[in-house]
Amino acid sequence: MLAWFSHPTRNGLWLLLSVLFLIAGCKSAEYRAYVYDPIGATLTEDKPLDPYHRRTIGFAEDGVWFTNEFDGARLNDVVRVSPFVYELTISAENTPINNSAWYGFVVARGDAPWMHGSGDGKSVDGGVGQEFGEGDSRVDSLELTLHLRYEGGTHRYPPKLMERVGESLTEGMGSGSTYSYRQIDSIQTMKIMPEGENIHGLKLRFSVGTNPVLITAQRLETSHSLQDTLQAWAARYPSVHVDTAGFSSENRPIPGLIISQDTQIQRPTLMVIGRQHPPEVPGYEVMRSFLHRFASNDSLANAFREAFHVVALPMANPDGVDRGHWRHNARGVDLNRDWINFNQQETQVARRYFQEKAASLGQPIYAIDFHSTQIHLMYPIEESVALDGPAISTPWFDHLLDPETGYPFEVAIEPFDTSGPVAKNWFWRAFGIDALTYEVSDLSTPEQNDTAGEIAAESLMKTLLTSLESLNSLN
Repeated sequence: MLAWFSHPTRNGLWLLLSVLFLIAGCKSAEYRAYVYDPIGATLTEDKPLDPYHRRTIGFAEDGVWFTNEFDGARLNDVVRVSPFVYELTISAENTPINNSAWYGFVVARGDAPWMHGSGDGKSVDGGVGQEFGEGDSRVDSLELTLHLRYEGGTHRYPPKLMERVGESLTEGMGSGSTYSYRQIDSIQTMKIMPEGENIHGLKLRFSVGTNPVLITAQRLETSHSLQDTLQAWAARYPSVHVDTAGFSSENRPIPGLIISQDTQIQRPTLMVIGRQHPPEVPGYEVMRSFLHRFASNDSLANAFREAFHVVALPMANPDGVDRGHWRHNARGVDLNRDWINFNQQETQVARRYFQEKAASLGQPIYAIDFHSTQIHLMYPIEESVALDGPAISTPWFDHLLDPETGYPFEVAIEPFDTSGPVAKNWFWRAFGIDALTYEVSDLSTPEQNDTAGEIAAESLMKTLLTSLESLNSLN
């Protein structure tokens, strides 16, 4: 074991400070926030949510219906303006909030689905329902015009359309198994902001045929689709171990992932977290491909797993994801501003999980927090900050961003200090290690994200193996 892998004095100090922060959490003061944060973003005590109702709304005159009764949906209201023209209200879970106007709903024609259960957003089944008027045609497509009206933010995400292919309206949503994606033509969309009014929105026109159409701000990836992904990995790869790190405030499981050749042997550990902010799907897609690459059965991945463990929380905010929130958890809080006070259950679960895995598997060597924003961006820790282990970000960037790797994105790099209450800085405070916030552009495609995640993992494996060789040569 290398000497820097164990620092009882430092770890004990930060454990004491973590306890004090937790005790003082209910009376926290606001910390220095980032320029894009609204006032109060780092005050992480529970905040009330605005009312939101799951329901299906039908318009008999047109034979058209809308529903938000599924996980990941966000549609607050629908009003018929004129034949086949509708105004949809899209509101944040609470305000003030960062501008990440997430929306998700199904629009269709003909028979409305018959809703089963208590309307908790977990099931929407196709079947016999209310028969609408004579405006329905089961063959010809129907052109609809939708005006999305945002409350609490402005337009950010170009709409994604997903038409039903399978038998059930929500079966396989987000997994790609029973649905095919098609992007709305840019000519059919237009940002709107009426003069003299503080109203922001999007106008879109499209045709709907006999199949219901799912319209979302980003590709729909819920907590259920993550569970399916992890179970498939565990069944295929002996090195993948899936557990439950804990539960969210609404009792949804927070899945934990370990990728390891042998969990009984202590080795330096790479730590990964993602999906603290629900709409940031491109970052989630890169992270998913990134983690998958570590489990592969090839010489590079095998060599890496013989030297390192990987520990991950791929979806730290399942409540926010399944509720269709713009940014916050079910308690109305930005989780990535709660890594000093730990007022929220999800950050408490994450802290405990990473600490327990560090104790059982081995000292962390590096940590990455995956997000999405307007551009491809890396937020490393400033090089002037003292580390107990090796600096990883700079040599990794040097390798990753070399044109020969084929990494598909041009990346801006903006180092930050460690004062802010975000996950990256907690990893440094808790373990003395280098850490990174990894931002992916909102506009990147699934194919680009899969490629980026795979190349990033290969590059990091090579960087960490080189760092380990250098450290071994010094001891």
